Amino acid sequence: MNWPELLQDLSSADMTQAQIASLIGVNQSTISDLATGRTLKPAFDTADKLRALHKRVQRRRAPSETKAGA
Repeated sequence: MNWPELLQDLSSADMTQAQIASLIGVNQSTISDLATGRTLKPAFDTADKLRALHKRVQRRRAPSETKAGA
């Protein structure tokens, strides 16, 4: 998994590192370390929650979701 890329996607969705950290229950420094490549392999639980958050954000940004909610 390319964690810096995943976190950049979340940042592009107007999420800060602090917001991401709060949503998945970790410190902001954990997110920063993943974003910069300082940490390459997060804890399993952290990785799982990040992937799930990314998936939710992608669904929210999908055009079909926007039309379905209108």
